Amino acid sequence: MKRVCCAVTTYNPSLDDIKNIYSKKDLFDLIIIYDNSECEIRELSKLEDEPKIKLFSNKNNDGLSLAFNFMFSYAIDNNFKFVYLLDQDSRILIDELEELKKIIISDNDVNIAIYGPYIEYKHIKKNSYTR
Repeated sequence: MKRVCCAVTTYNPSLDDIKNIYSKKDLFDLIIIYDNSECEIRELSKLEDEPKIKLFSNKNNDGLSLAFNFMFSYAIDNNFKFVYLLDQDSRILIDELEELKKIIISDNDVNIAIYGPYIEYKHIKKNSYTR
């Protein structure tokens, strides 16, 4: 079985953001959270008790690139084949994540490095092109 984790960066997440992250725990083998907040977020710290969630923080705003590199290294070191990359405010339905996961796991093309959903913005008219 191909192991799949989710890597999430946070910075002063709201309670709704934390609940959103927590709601996805059963979809992944592990959720890795890298918190860039400069102080402890009590509700986020409570997630450390969850076996499928790993929380890391330096109590410093290390930025996205350091957080991404750390989470990718952690995923590789722990034998994860795929990493979903999300931010604290990513709002994706669980059904959509499950569908994307099925596609990714069933695809055996080793030349594909990045998968992503098709995003349709309802506020942009169809057949319009914006730069």
